[in-house]
This record gives sequence, structure tokens and C-alpha cells, in this order.
Amino acid sequence: MKLKNTPIKSLLLVLMMSTSALFAQEFKTVKGIVKSADSKQVLEFASIQLMGTELKTISNTEGSFEIKVPLSVKNAQLRISFLGYADRVFSVDQFDAKEKVIELFSQVTELEGVELERLTDLKNLIQTALERKASYVQDAQRLTTFYRETIKKGNKNAALAEAVNYVYKAPYQNSQLDRISLIKSRKQTDYNRLDTVALKLQGGPFNALFIDLVKYPRYIFEGDLIDAYNYTLEEQNYQDQDLIYTIAFEPIQVTREYMYKGTLKINASKLQLLQASYELNIIDPDRAAQLFVRKKPSNLRVWPKQVNYFVNYGLYKEKGIYNYSNVNMSFAVNYKRKIFNKTFTLKAEMATTDIKPVENTKIEKDQRFKTSIILVDQAEGFSDPDFWGAFNIIEPEKSIEVAIRKIQRKLRQLD
Repeated sequence: MKLKNTPIKSLLLVLMMSTSALFAQEFKTVKGIVKSADSKQVLEFASIQLMGTELKTISNTEGSFEIKVPLSVKNAQLRISFLGYADRVFSVDQFDAKEKVIELFSQVTELEGVELERLTDLKNLIQTALERKASYVQDAQRLTTFYRETIKKGNKNAALAEAVNYVYKAPYQNSQLDRISLIKSRKQTDYNRLDTVALKLQGGPFNALFIDLVKYPRYIFEGDLIDAYNYTLEEQNYQDQDLIYTIAFEPIQVTREYMYKGTLKINASKLQLLQASYELNIIDPDRAAQLFVRKKPSNLRVWPKQVNYFVNYGLYKEKGIYNYSNVNMSFAVNYKRKIFNKTFTLKAEMATTDIKPVENTKIEKDQRFKTSIILVDQAEGFSDPDFWGAFNIIEPEKSIEVAIRKIQRKLRQLD
């Protein structure tokens, strides 16, 4: 059995010298933090949607969100959703200038043990959910997305890039690749903090987009790859009227390389993948590094310590569609004859913030992103606090907010 490579062939290691009219409408900015009413823990990647529209965003890893609501939407309401919890609806008028705490209540009903024994062919269930494209959007769509990538050395930010893009999403039953065009972006790199080595994410938004397992199953489960894993039913719940399976998977032979382990959440009645969380099973760090490192000095060793992926799906006209994904990678970097390693952490995430149907996914070549793009190149846009205008973004975590403020201070000093 031939195992195929991971979708995220995304790192470019380069030796470098150390050197020091469309959205004119008005809107109301609404902020909140989503928590579990039971545990009081924040809920990351909760969905926040403006009802009656396709405008939406997600909560970040700290549970916080921000969404810009056009004043033209009368009696505007927000629906807050999280898998395993009951939806809640709030009038936009209930939000003031402060961050509103929103608590969601658990809505999980465990089935009887005898029901757990009835499901035996988990592999077939997963294969059906990935191959039954009728459960997913059948027409071409233009997704407005927000993308962010960060590179940290230790615990400190060394590079930050953000972009609003149009993702021209081909129908799920179509083998055509999705295409991306850039709308607006800003980037900043602190090469002093990166020392003489710069880790760059090659691929930009494609890093997050290719994690869409329904559109791109060949990287993990397609063909005979699906036979390479053991599957275990972890949970079987009802949410509203839908039966939800949580299925864990791991390699049958742990000595195989370029394989994964993780969990899938599947809507059994609609045969839709709702969520996937998985990680690269690193057996040989040096061999695994070959998936990511494209270029490096001969006296430098780089190897992955951990590579994690996450993707979830939303609904568009009752059909499944890509909603949010992220990839988190940590790498050890060491020059020969040096005692201590340096650790770099790279994160790429992208969220759908609007959906509109289109006739096709064609883009002019000069407007199209290439999969080889490197977004972190130069500083621009950070001096403007209103840079994003009416575009919805992923609310930055506190550490990223601090990094942005530092960048803005440096740019003001240069003026």
C-alpha cells in the first residue's frame, strides 16, 4: 500500500542576514466571549452568524469574537452555535460597547449502551460521509474568508500575516481545485527575533484550505488509505434531532510514516462530516521533516515536534460547506555543534465570513493566488487601526493583539 504525503508541504527554510467604495456602508461592531454554562470554560471556534444573511465569524481560542453588523439589517439577530450545545439567539441591540459574555447550555443526550453495539462498520460510515457529495454544496460558491498566519520563536511573535480573500469554492462533487484571490493583506516580520534563520509558510491560505477533508480526502483516507487505520466509536449522541458519532482513528501499523491519528464527528442522518481533529504520527522526525522543509543550510537540522490539524463545516442552504480550519506546527531548529535547540511554532487559520453563489470559479491569472505564495514579506497596513473596514475577521488572541500594538508603535516612530 502506497501512502501519500501530507497536504501541508508548507515550510520554506531560508538563510537570511539579520537586519533590524465596496464597504462604504456603516456597521455596528459587536463583541462577545462564548462560554459553557456548565463548566464556565471558553468555547473556541463557536459559530456566530447574522440571521437572515450569510455573514458570520468564529470565536478564537480564547472564546472571543467580533462581528460587524451592517446598519442596513433591520432587527438584526445573532445565532451562536457550538457542537454539543443548544443554539442561542440574541438581538444585536442587547450588545453594548463591552464584550458580552454568552453562555451556551449543553444539549447532549447519550444513547443506551445497546445502541452503541449496533454500529460496527465505522470505516464504511466514514467512507460514505466523505464520498456522498450530495450532502455538500453542489454549486460553485465564492467564500469571503479571513486568513491569519503567525510564527513564534519560543513564546514571542516573530512574524504575522493577515489577509481577506475570496475562495472560489468548486462544487464538492467536482474534482476541480478551489481557487483563491487576495482582497487585502498586511504583513510584518521581525528578523531580529528570527535571528539568522527565517521560517516561512509557503502556500498561505492554501495551508488551511487543503485541510477540507471532504474536498481533498486523498491526503488521508482516499482509496486503500482508509484501510490503514483502526476505528473506534468514542461517543454517540443526539443534538437536536440529529444523531452524531464521534469516531477515533489511528494507524494499524505505527511504524508507517506520514499517517495520522485523531477524531471525526459525523452527522449520521445527513451523512455529513461536521468536524475533524487530527495530528501527524511522527515516527522518524528527519523523514517527516522532508514533508515540510524545502530549502536549508547544510549545517542546520530542522525537525517537526508536533503537527496538528482541525477543520469544521457549516451549513449553506442545508448543505455542508467549509467553515473554519487551522494547522499548528512546532519545529526544533539546531545548528551543528550548538548545544541548545530553538523552537519555532507556526500557525495558519482561516474562517469563512460570507458566502455568495457564482456561476463558475474562474479567476484571471494575474488575480489568482499560487500555492507557492509566501504571505510574510513586508510590513504594510498595521499603522491603520481601521485597516479591515467592514470585513469580518477572527478576533486576535491577546498575544497577537500585543504584537499588533507593538508593530503600530514601531511604525509611528518611523513616521
